[in-house]
Amino acid sequence: MDSGERIYKELVHERASLWYVSDEYGMKIMVKAPSNTLKALINRCKVELLFGKDHKRKNPIFHTGIRIYDDPIHYVNLTGPHRYEEEHAAVEKIMNLSSTPLQVYDELNICVATAEVAFAVSDQLKVLNFLGNTSSLHTGEFDEEMRHSQDCFDFTLDPKCKTERTYSIQSLAVEVKPCSWNIIKTTVAGVQDVNSIHLGDKDEGSVFENQIWASLEYLFNYKVFKSPACAILKGTREVTDVMAYSDYGIFLIEAKAMGIFNVATDKTMEKKVSTLQKQVVKAIDQLVGAAKKIREGEKIFDKKGNLITFNQTFVPHCIVLVSELLPFGDWKPIVTEMTKAMCSKDLPLFMHLMDLKEFMQYVGMAQSNPDRFDDLLLHRVDHLVEHQTVYLQIKQGVAPTPGTKS
Repeated sequence: MDSGERIYKELVHERASLWYVSDEYGMKIMVKAPSNTLKALINRCKVELLFGKDHKRKNPIFHTGIRIYDDPIHYVNLTGPHRYEEEHAAVEKIMNLSSTPLQVYDELNICVATAEVAFAVSDQLKVLNFLGNTSSLHTGEFDEEMRHSQDCFDFTLDPKCKTERTYSIQSLAVEVKPCSWNIIKTTVAGVQDVNSIHLGDKDEGSVFENQIWASLEYLFNYKVFKSPACAILKGTREVTDVMAYSDYGIFLIEAKAMGIFNVATDKTMEKKVSTLQKQVVKAIDQLVGAAKKIREGEKIFDKKGNLITFNQTFVPHCIVLVSELLPFGDWKPIVTEMTKAMCSKDLPLFMHLMDLKEFMQYVGMAQSNPDRFDDLLLHRVDHLVEHQTVYLQIKQGVAPTPGTKS
């Protein structure tokens, strides 16, 4: 497997990560992160490149990462160990340049923007001295020892990430300022609709809905609709943001994007959480209303006015999809609202709350099979009810398990 194929596979399977690339096409840094984090990056928040070196073994394990200050206090660290000689060599080659291209990818693995990263000479020397002789660095499979070393790097960067047997390792952070941003407009052509994704669009809600629709297009083909509507006395009224159906299920999605461009930069995390939770409660009510309309057999139309014909007696999956599920605050009242919505004898439904990166994991695990997608969500409801938490994670490609707030 060549480096290009390897990086592509990692890009598809990683929820978020960083790559230093040196190949026949040149050199670059690639970052995959949640859209909200990328919007903050494009909006010129502070950003640092991170490096770690674990000397617990004869050949030190080398780590890289990036810290994006999408929030001044609760910033994002993306880290990972280097497993190949070519990765070590790429860092060395890039740090011998005065600048390098930067490519950023969203949850859909779409390159949404590019920029140029310039390096101060003093920072280049710091990184190169820190890197040392690349031939002496560890290479190999991502085994338990390497996983533990990554935990130690994360702990070094943030003491709250302490786990069993973690210890501090040698680390380095250098600030960089990406410039010359080029935000890419991506057009996604579906079976029945065409939508664009442009991360710089000030209408962040519409962009988010387009991302959701695009992620479901290949899974449901002609059975996914943006803004389906029902008839009212004068015209029509939107039922939900995105609806899809299969031979055995109905999927209703309310999208709630957490704004970045039109929000005060000094907004506290407590205020962000409060605003998000209010949006979630509103979305739960909207989904209950949508499920009721479908259960009552109201006619549902697409944006072109065509009648959507599907089995309206199925118990629908009602999904509140947020751009970022903030790992702060008390979410127990939200769990109570979700459970309450699912306990109605007259209106059976399944309720979910997740962010786009978790949603994309379910889409990927469905492997183009909407019935498998349905089954995965059913397992997720079981775990929500059992553990009473909104923080659920998929582990080893099977049913979700309780997650953490870190």
